[in-house]
Amino acid sequence: SLAYNWFGHLHDSSLDVEYGLCDIQGNTFNSLGGKPFLSLNPVQSSNLVETNEIAMTGFVFRENKFASEPVLPFGSLAMPSFSLLSPSTSYLDIDSNQFPCSCQRLGWLLAFGKFGYNSHSLAEVGSTKGSGTTTFIKQLYDTAGPCMECDHMECLDMDSSLDTYTMTGLVYNSEEGVKCAVSGVLVRNYDDNSDKRDDSIVESDSDLRNNTVNDKNVDKRMKIKLDLNDDDDINAAISLKIDDYEKDQNSESESDYVNNMNTYVKEDVLIPQHLRKETTHNSNDKDKNLNTQA
Repeated sequence: SLAYNWFGHLHDSSLDVEYGLCDIQGNTFNSLGGKPFLSLNPVQSSNLVETNEIAMTGFVFRENKFASEPVLPFGSLAMPSFSLLSPSTSYLDIDSNQFPCSCQRLGWLLAFGKFGYNSHSLAEVGSTKGSGTTTFIKQLYDTAGPCMECDHMECLDMDSSLDTYTMTGLVYNSEEGVKCAVSGVLVRNYDDNSDKRDDSIVESDSDLRNNTVNDKNVDKRMKIKLDLNDDDDINAAISLKIDDYEKDQNSESESDYVNNMNTYVKEDVLIPQHLRKETTHNSNDKDKNLNTQA
């Protein structure tokens, strides 16, 4: 049983426990720095010691408060072993867990609960331990209690529920995806392969929607944030591409030289050792023929 405690900062697998009946309720989780429930595993019925009484197995997770300071990290509520529990054989009670009504803190959780956003990426978290993460998080969202506001001393209930807040706190656009209604901050789409690229270069409207432009004049890691509703920002991005194109044209000969040198180096590295003597010998013969002709 883990009840009515206050946890300041929990990391991956902080609750590395194997249980028969687990009761986690009334706790306050101020900040999650990892995935504390990743290794919380139920004992399989085949491993239970046989007794004269029927051993009760189950999982209770209710009335816990997640202050989510400063944010709730993506996938931090993962519980892959939840798939090992069956309602037909185990007692399950997930209810009235509370979160702040804040899109900037809970964006990924709200987007998943309402739209199924990032369901594939969430399912992969701890997938070697089980497949219950998405089911567990969806139940957390669907059965959540009223929103709350927390300070360093206490958490107070609010009038709205998490689902009611999500209806107005998130907006969905087929081109941009899901974003916070008030701040306009995009909820990252981890399921989108294009979002996993290291460098982002503006080549089309779809790249502009990613809100980043690669500045070749500074450093590939330095990115300019754009406001898609601001014509000045979009024009600046276009001007940047024009400048880059002109510079590329002016330095074409230099680039060709560098590319030729790189090609020469690569070929030299790739030639097997036993062929290099033959290659050198052939080159010397060619040089002698040229000298004879001259």
